[in-house]
Amino acid sequence: MHAEVQAQAQRWVGATIADKYRVDAVLGIGGMGAVYRCHHLGLLRDVAVKLLHANFMEDPNVSPRFDREAQSASRLEHPNCIRVTDYGTWTPPGEKSAVKYMVLELLEGADLSDYTTEAMPPARAMELGVQVLRGLEHAHARGVIHRDLKPENVFVTRDHEGRELLKLVDFGLAKVLSGEGSDTSLTRTGMVFGTPHYMSPEQATGMPSDERTDIYAAGIMLWEFLSGRPPFVGDDPISIIRQQVSTPLPPLVAGTPEPLAQLIVEMTVKEPEQRRITAAEARRRLEGMQIDPKVSLFMNGATIAASGAPAGSQAGRSTVASLAAPIAQRAADGAQQIGKATQDMGAKVGLSPRAVMGISGTIGALVLVAVVAVMFSGGEGEADAGTAATGVDSPAMEVSVFSGVSGSELEEVDKLIEAQDDAGAQAKLDALIREHPEVGALHLRRGLLFARQEGRVEDAIKAFDRALELEPDAIEDQKIFETVLRVIRDPKAGPGGLELALTRLDERVYPYLIEVVNRREGALGYKDRHRILATLAEDEDSSLAVDQIFNRTLDLWQADQSGKPCETYAQTLEAMEAAPDAYYVGSLVRSRPPDGVKVGSKTTSETGKDTLVACPGLEKRRSELADAMAVRYPEAAKKREVPPDYASVRKKSRSGSSSKSSGKRISLKKIFQ
Repeated sequence: MHAEVQAQAQRWVGATIADKYRVDAVLGIGGMGAVYRCHHLGLLRDVAVKLLHANFMEDPNVSPRFDREAQSASRLEHPNCIRVTDYGTWTPPGEKSAVKYMVLELLEGADLSDYTTEAMPPARAMELGVQVLRGLEHAHARGVIHRDLKPENVFVTRDHEGRELLKLVDFGLAKVLSGEGSDTSLTRTGMVFGTPHYMSPEQATGMPSDERTDIYAAGIMLWEFLSGRPPFVGDDPISIIRQQVSTPLPPLVAGTPEPLAQLIVEMTVKEPEQRRITAAEARRRLEGMQIDPKVSLFMNGATIAASGAPAGSQAGRSTVASLAAPIAQRAADGAQQIGKATQDMGAKVGLSPRAVMGISGTIGALVLVAVVAVMFSGGEGEADAGTAATGVDSPAMEVSVFSGVSGSELEEVDKLIEAQDDAGAQAKLDALIREHPEVGALHLRRGLLFARQEGRVEDAIKAFDRALELEPDAIEDQKIFETVLRVIRDPKAGPGGLELALTRLDERVYPYLIEVVNRREGALGYKDRHRILATLAEDEDSSLAVDQIFNRTLDLWQADQSGKPCETYAQTLEAMEAAPDAYYVGSLVRSRPPDGVKVGSKTTSETGKDTLVACPGLEKRRSELADAMAVRYPEAAKKREVPPDYASVRKKSRSGSSSKSSGKRISLKKIFQ
């Protein structure tokens, strides 16, 4: 039977699911479904696609729970939660019946159970706990309860900057509390679902569950992190469930900080009415506890293998391993054991026979080990084995249906690009775009094609801008992001490059923007520079990385470009006076207030043009501040250093005012040199 299931799953390798997802490989097979590594033909990224076996399509328990998994996870838009990006039905070639599919992000790493085989230091346990609670906090705020929280359903991967990242996965037992998709019909009193080692007492007794169920499981996990094993163990599921209901939590290991121990106690109170702490409060308390960086694996990754899995574990092991070791069989075994013990359990812990329905074996793990797909960058059409994009702090993707463009047509373009047939690919793309101008996948391919061609930088920028307008989530793919960033860094990118960076890219572009505004030569004009500064101000760390002294000095020279020249110059003088610095001296001495005030005169009425005069009072304020700064910083007064672009100034005489430096207008293109 297993060989038959394997053969059935392998049949779809090479097929295209829903005309969008090319099936490249089988990643795992379970009793209820299979998971595939697929390539999204529109966004050029690898994804995981879970298919429900056709014989479960009409199953009154399995099929609705597959739906619930998709609906609950699709509500979540947080770095610590798995993302479902698409969901629907597909009729495989040659089949009469449709099957359900679900599309998820692919991640590289291992599930958290690989990290919990030994006791860990409190600091490490707290770090892991914070991320788990962040995911729960977000899910609960969206009305989603996980109900099967355990280390096997938390995946450990890394974000695009290489930092450890935990993701809650497998929402097959999730409960949606409110809004569209709420599922009270699937959660009847008296039904038991979950995993015994982490099951709350109310779950174990078949009572209704809410957010407090997840809080209990998170507390049990914290206990396990510190001890290297769950607090309640036994020879069979019934004995473990019995302990969850009536046995006090065993003492924590010696050396556990008192605040942490107290928090775990509060999270694992047996009576849900007394378990009042929320995920948000628990997370805040953990974050407020002292963490010793000497044992912190966020700061010291020496004990984490390069693969992202813990040292000594199966490097890069996917949660698909648990799926491949038929989950359905394990679930059936658990259900059989509980079925045999129904009367015993009812007698000893007060459950009705109906209460024990089996320990649910969910369809399988959602997060899979994978590599990034082939990306066309720099003319190299080779696969890049790396970490798949995780989508830090990004919203759930709305996937385009390609508006009539078939998967085979997209594959034809891809083959032309991979074969270095740029002319053929260009002709095919041009024809498709004329017919389907609103399909972002086509413009994305055009951008990738132009990006590797000499002299097509501006064309690439236009194509990427249109593609990301239509498919904004495409930029979440790290390889696409890197390609776009390489293009906007090109000396020939021009103003369009900066516009693309500011309007279409995410926070990963911040380091580049910091580099641009801090460059000593080739400064941007006032308006573009302040657009960048306003963007960076939204992120505290990025704002701190801006050279404020240098940019304030540029404001002095560029005040006439601001739209409110007199006001800008005056505010800059005030800021310099409030926080003096030797670097200001040269610019205070050598710059002059802008011509910023429009006045009417006889000349105005005759010519129809306004006359500009110097901003009133600012020359005196500049001169006084320059003198004061020169006294405070005598060495700087001798050097008279100014921004390099304004080192060579031209002066012109103006009736009734001092000579004024005109400054040097800098081309935007120079920022890329």
